[in-house]
Amino acid sequence: MPLLRWMPAALCMTFLLAPAATLAADPQPAAGPDWRASPAYKNGVLDDVAFRAIQEHYPDEYARIDAALDKLLRRGASADEVLARLRMKVQDLASRKAATASDEAVVRWVRSTMVSLESINSMDADACHDMLSGDKKLALEFMARLPPEVMREMLESAAAAIASSRLAPRAAPPQDAIEADLTEALTPLQEKYPARVDRLGAPDPTPEERAVTCRLASESFRAVLTLPQERAGPLLRWMLSHEEAPAEN
Repeated sequence: MPLLRWMPAALCMTFLLAPAATLAADPQPAAGPDWRASPAYKNGVLDDVAFRAIQEHYPDEYARIDAALDKLLRRGASADEVLARLRMKVQDLASRKAATASDEAVVRWVRSTMVSLESINSMDADACHDMLSGDKKLALEFMARLPPEVMREMLESAAAAIASSRLAPRAAPPQDAIEADLTEALTPLQEKYPARVDRLGAPDPTPEERAVTCRLASESFRAVLTLPQERAGPLLRWMLSHEEAPAEN
């Protein structure tokens, strides 16, 4: 892969692929040991296209989300925090399952993810860099601040990727099958920003580099999305399959 070394623009998926923030131990639970969330309340929180897809296609994962909801409610988490943390878990699962989803589903999910990233970048580019670098607190904060229409598409595209990975799983292609498309998509970006692309993800970014991290990361995936779907899909599956799977909480 002459120009790439696997290009660090894949860093932009860290927001999604990093393990969701660990549930805090403090404050102490606000209820006694026999406390349970009411079924009606839990059903209301989890009555969402993405959670329904998880419940249908990955019931074990759904059980973990249900248990996380119990923990959050027991310790008195706010409604915004509950939704943000559970939606991060949806994105975590979608990021793992999109690597085996259909061309249409993986393209749609990555496109919605880029819209989310760009929305966050428009709010605070410097914070966006820190979030991509693994700041879970910022990820939670900005997840809660996404516009409703952006969040809706992110959840619907996640549901489609999750369902597709179960109903008609697709294997990631070998590297030699996508190398030409990867080079075609990303060469213009490397030629446009040679120094900055090479430094993307560096441990000691300058203030200028911090300010453009999200934009460069977004542009790299946008470049892949300009390819026809039948070429972008396999390439995205390959890219996602080369990310480390997140640890279980």
